[in-house]
Amino acid sequence: EKLKDQDEAQAIEQANRAVTDARGLETLIQQTYALIEAAPEDINNYREISDLYQRANDVETAIAWIQKARELPNGKNDIALEQREQGLIIEYFDQGVKERQDALATDPENAQLQSELQEAVEQRHAYRLDHLSSMVERYPNDYGYRYQYGELLFEEGLYDEAIAQFQLAQRNPN
Repeated sequence: EKLKDQDEAQAIEQANRAVTDARGLETLIQQTYALIEAAPEDINNYREISDLYQRANDVETAIAWIQKARELPNGKNDIALEQREQGLIIEYFDQGVKERQDALATDPENAQLQSELQEAVEQRHAYRLDHLSSMVERYPNDYGYRYQYGELLFEEGLYDEAIAQFQLAQRNPN
């Protein structure tokens, strides 16, 4: 009797639960989509729907929702959204690599699958290299990015450039 709105209370309880089934996730996605339609400028709803799609293993749609959030006036300069987007894109590349590895495990002699796997690994690496390069340019005092960029340069065999990044990264107390 004291509940203001029982449907709303159930929706809040459902949202706070760890939803693992597809039907529960779909319900939460629909509710969040309704919230976005009601308040299209609220970035938190975009983050939430992106998270829900990620939990539903639909990374492409999760990326699309984060990109929509970054197009909003409040989202253009939001570093957390940018980091979330980059993390989702890396996850997307990781999924592609894993799918090809699984396919190759069933047919290890397939030359086409081997080349697809190699291409997927190269695309992931090239994306990370480009992304970290731009982050180092934009945020020269963020030494965490410099360390990650140095690791990638080291993997590429660009030791002098990697050492320069590592030396700068040493300024980070962590």
